[in-house]
Amino acid sequence: IRLATLNPFLTAPDIPLLISPPFSGKIILSYPTTPGFDHSLLSSGSMAPGTWFDPGPFPGNGAWKQLVVPTTDTRRFFRVKTTVGW
Repeated sequence: IRLATLNPFLTAPDIPLLISPPFSGKIILSYPTTPGFDHSLLSSGSMAPGTWFDPGPFPGNGAWKQLVVPTTDTRRFFRVKTTVGW
Protein backbone atom coordinates (compact mmCIF):
# COMPACT_ATOMS: atom_id res chain seq x y z
CA ILE A 1 0.00 0.00 0.00
CA ARG A 2 1.32 3.40 -0.92
CA LEU A 3 1.13 6.05 1.79
CA ALA A 4 -0.86 8.45 -0.41
CA THR A 5 -3.74 5.96 -0.61
CA LEU A 6 -4.30 6.07 3.14
CA ASN A 7 -5.93 9.51 2.85
CA PRO A 8 -9.71 8.94 2.44
CA PHE A 9 -10.12 12.47 1.08
CA LEU A 10 -7.66 11.96 -1.77
CA THR A 11 -9.30 12.77 -5.10
CA ALA A 12 -8.04 11.89 -8.56
CA PRO A 13 -6.23 14.77 -10.29
CA ASP A 14 -7.24 16.09 -13.70
CA ILE A 15 -4.79 14.60 -16.18
CA PRO A 16 -4.05 16.41 -19.45
CA LEU A 17 -3.55 14.25 -22.54
CA LEU A 18 -1.10 15.82 -24.97
CA ILE A 19 -1.09 14.69 -28.60
CA SER A 20 1.87 15.36 -30.86
CA PRO A 21 1.38 16.42 -34.48
CA PRO A 22 1.50 13.38 -36.80
CA PHE A 23 4.97 12.39 -38.04
CA SER A 24 6.08 9.38 -40.07
CA GLY A 25 2.61 7.85 -39.79
CA LYS A 26 2.53 8.07 -35.97
CA ILE A 27 1.44 10.30 -33.10
CA ILE A 28 2.71 10.39 -29.53
CA LEU A 29 0.23 10.51 -26.65
CA SER A 30 1.74 11.90 -23.44
CA TYR A 31 0.34 12.44 -19.96
CA PRO A 32 1.75 12.94 -16.46
CA THR A 33 1.32 10.33 -13.77
CA THR A 34 0.66 11.05 -10.11
CA PRO A 35 2.09 9.05 -7.19
CA GLY A 36 -0.67 7.34 -5.22
CA PHE A 37 -2.90 6.93 -8.29
CA ASP A 38 -3.25 4.29 -11.00
CA HIS A 39 -3.60 5.38 -14.64
CA SER A 40 -5.02 3.66 -17.72
CA LEU A 41 -4.99 5.00 -21.27
CA LEU A 42 -8.34 4.01 -22.75
CA SER A 43 -9.06 3.90 -26.49
CA SER A 44 -12.19 3.47 -28.57
CA GLY A 45 -13.48 3.85 -32.10
CA SER A 46 -16.62 5.47 -30.67
CA MET A 47 -17.53 7.82 -27.82
CA ALA A 48 -20.34 5.45 -26.80
CA PRO A 49 -20.23 4.03 -23.26
CA GLY A 50 -19.03 0.45 -23.01
CA THR A 51 -16.85 0.64 -26.12
CA TRP A 52 -13.61 1.71 -24.43
CA PHE A 53 -10.62 -0.67 -24.40
CA ASP A 54 -8.80 -0.63 -21.05
CA PRO A 55 -5.36 -2.30 -21.13
CA GLY A 56 -5.22 -2.19 -17.34
CA PRO A 57 -3.82 0.29 -14.84
CA PHE A 58 -0.25 1.03 -13.90
CA PRO A 59 0.87 2.93 -10.78
CA GLY A 60 1.78 6.59 -11.15
CA ASN A 61 5.30 7.62 -10.21
CA GLY A 62 5.35 11.33 -11.09
CA ALA A 63 6.88 10.74 -14.54
CA TRP A 64 5.29 11.37 -17.92
CA LYS A 65 3.95 8.31 -19.73
CA GLN A 66 4.22 8.21 -23.53
CA LEU A 67 2.65 5.92 -26.07
CA VAL A 68 3.43 5.90 -29.80
CA VAL A 69 0.29 5.20 -31.84
CA PRO A 70 0.27 4.56 -35.59
CA THR A 71 -2.04 6.82 -37.55
CA THR A 72 -4.61 5.05 -39.68
CA ASP A 73 -7.73 5.96 -41.64
CA THR A 74 -9.76 4.66 -38.69
CA ARG A 75 -10.94 7.27 -36.20
CA ARG A 76 -9.89 6.58 -32.59
CA PHE A 77 -10.57 8.37 -29.33
CA PHE A 78 -8.33 8.34 -26.26
CA ARG A 79 -8.79 9.26 -22.61
CA VAL A 80 -6.92 8.75 -19.36
CA LYS A 81 -8.69 7.04 -16.47
CA THR A 82 -7.24 7.82 -13.04
CA THR A 83 -8.16 5.96 -9.86
CA VAL A 84 -6.79 5.89 -6.32
CA GLY A 85 -3.98 3.33 -6.23
CA TRP A 86 -3.76 0.31 -3.95
